[in-house]
Amino acid sequence: MPAFRITITDAESASEGLERHATYASARRSTIRSAVSILLERRSNAPAVAATCEIRNEYTGTVRRFDIDLLVGPDKP
Repeated sequence: MPAFRITITDAESASEGLERHATYASARRSTIRSAVSILLERRSNAPAVAATCEIRNEYTGTVRRFDIDLLVGPDKP
């Protein structure tokens, strides 16, 4: 199974890890879930938070980047 180096960078810090996935699509889904989880923890009172994600295929060296913006609405009672 291919290894993918995952990097998630937001305004506060960067997280990096090596994960094994059958496909790039699987690595991307896992990265999106992780990034959203990190952003939800960091959102506090900010109206929006963002992260840049990078997925590198360790075998081919192919790198793909994408941004995730989380818009936070008012809390409901």
